[in-house]
Amino acid sequence: MLVPCPEQTYATAHVTAELISGGAVVLRLSLTPGGALEAWAGAHVGMRGRDTGVNLLQSEFAGRWAEREAEREAERGAGKAPLDGPAAPARPAPAITTHESMKYDWTFSTPYLCSLSLSPHCHPDHPPQWLPCPPGGIKMPLLTDRSAPILMFADVPLYEDDLHDVGDAHLSAKIRVMPSCWYVLQRLVVRVDGVLVRARDVRIFHEFGSGAVFRDVSWRECGWGELGKHGLPRDVKSWHDRAKVQGMVGKLPLVGKMPEGVLPHAVLRLPNIVEAVKD
Repeated sequence: MLVPCPEQTYATAHVTAELISGGAVVLRLSLTPGGALEAWAGAHVGMRGRDTGVNLLQSEFAGRWAEREAEREAERGAGKAPLDGPAAPARPAPAITTHESMKYDWTFSTPYLCSLSLSPHCHPDHPPQWLPCPPGGIKMPLLTDRSAPILMFADVPLYEDDLHDVGDAHLSAKIRVMPSCWYVLQRLVVRVDGVLVRARDVRIFHEFGSGAVFRDVSWRECGWGELGKHGLPRDVKSWHDRAKVQGMVGKLPLVGKMPEGVLPHAVLRLPNIVEAVKD
């Protein structure tokens, strides 16, 4: 089945960090809309019976839409005249119905973490791997040090969609470079009006000279009826301002369990990769 991409997919947008050794690029770490959508599409494979990070949601109007579409199909099949026009000719049932065409995650809730590409000179027995590690790898004192200048900052949108006018999905990546480190925050915010709000954050951090890249992943989600319990508004208009939403999603409750393979805290050891190139 062919499904559409998000309405606004910034195909050439990316945030990329490169590990250079001996004057050559050894490893490339990137966040791209293509990688995010590949992860989203791939998560549909085998999603029945296990958690892959995507699910099939219905908007609060789905029931009414289905009833109205059934009524229209019945009227067409019977050749009944609509209220404001001549009798509609009978027609065969469509090859793909509205119900069947939405058998995918139309909120584009990707479980994407990042993309890694290795130098072809690296030994195939030494692929780069994210390994589980204790929390605390991201050194917040370095990031909150107001005496350190921000050498570069960028907020890069990757894709966005208004979800058929019943919500919003927005994936972006922010990068900050300071004298001692760099830091990336990829954030997906999905809102389905009257149904839920979810936020998926991927934080990636490297302290120069440390020989390691740390990654923290957190998923948050809340049903619409439960927002008030977490000090969040239930009126839809309060969620229309994306700048304000960025400050609100931190109040959403954490998801109890993320899919298998999504590590909450992970590390990528750079010396191991460089050694693999030398072997």
